[in-house]
Amino acid sequence: MPRFPAETMQARFCYNPETGNISCRRTGRVCAQTLRPDGYLSGSTKGFSFLSHRAAWAIHFEKWPQGEIDHINGDKSDNRLQNLRVVSSQQNKCNRKIGKHNTSGVMGVIWHRGKWNARIKVRGKLLSLGYYDKIEDAAAARKRAEAQHGFHPNHGRMA
Repeated sequence: MPRFPAETMQARFCYNPETGNISCRRTGRVCAQTLRPDGYLSGSTKGFSFLSHRAAWAIHFEKWPQGEIDHINGDKSDNRLQNLRVVSSQQNKCNRKIGKHNTSGVMGVIWHRGKWNARIKVRGKLLSLGYYDKIEDAAAARKRAEAQHGFHPNHGRMA
């Protein structure tokens, strides 16, 4: 949680919900923000740093978000209001892109013992969804489980 109130952000910055840009209230120019290695934009004020998506929320809604901010489309630098939502940590994990070490090309599907194994992690527990001869069948089982457990439709996207 930031060590300064949302009012500080509102006093110093303006937020454009359509573009996601944060501008300095004094000059009207878009503020210098840094693209971090993890893909998020960050900035600072009064010696305190902030994540731009959280600051955008604080400026727009006049309070810091209670929970995590999910970038719905997966682009961590897209801070348009329509792309942000407050979620729990568990909900945020249900809208992830496919891992860089995935070799099947399908989230939650691995080659194991000569068959395609579909599986899903729900509330910290790994559930096997069965073994399949065809990757398409395993992928379909995984998609059904994602829907059943409330995963976001973007979950498992490539980028």
